[in-house]
Amino acid sequence: MIRTLLCLTALATTTLAAQQSPFVGTWALSYPGGAMMENGVVTPIMATGLLTVEATGDSLIATLVADPSPDLPARPPTRLAAKAGAGTVTFTSRRQAKLNMNGVESEATAVSTWILHVTGETLDGTVETTIEGMEMGLQEPMPVTGSRKKGEGPPAPS
Repeated sequence: MIRTLLCLTALATTTLAAQQSPFVGTWALSYPGGAMMENGVVTPIMATGLLTVEATGDSLIATLVADPSPDLPARPPTRLAAKAGAGTVTFTSRRQAKLNMNGVESEATAVSTWILHVTGETLDGTVETTIEGMEMGLQEPMPVTGSRKKGEGPPAPS
């Protein structure tokens, strides 16, 4: 009985911590949305979008919806996931990426590691993307910045 109560208390504490995370809400984000490699030089393609973060159990689940760009085809939303925590949180995402190497198009799985930190109404950090099956990374960690959308903060403590 006591063991069950302790387990339930620990679970409730972890879930409450995730729900009160400063990451919960909607963020206007600026981030590297891709990269172009020409003559061995990688140039990031910057993008903007909305990152919506929700608490689910002891995890943070986010959806990144890129703003439309006249230079790029429409992108499907990207799902990010992280273990809830205080301070800096590491999100990961996996998505299909379109590659064009010397005029030959192909698809591969891109794995991105987002290391993010919230200070008040601002979010900052980095994202690093690798392509599965390629020995070299797509890019070094690149900066990510964001600001909370008004009225989209974490839930008030109950």
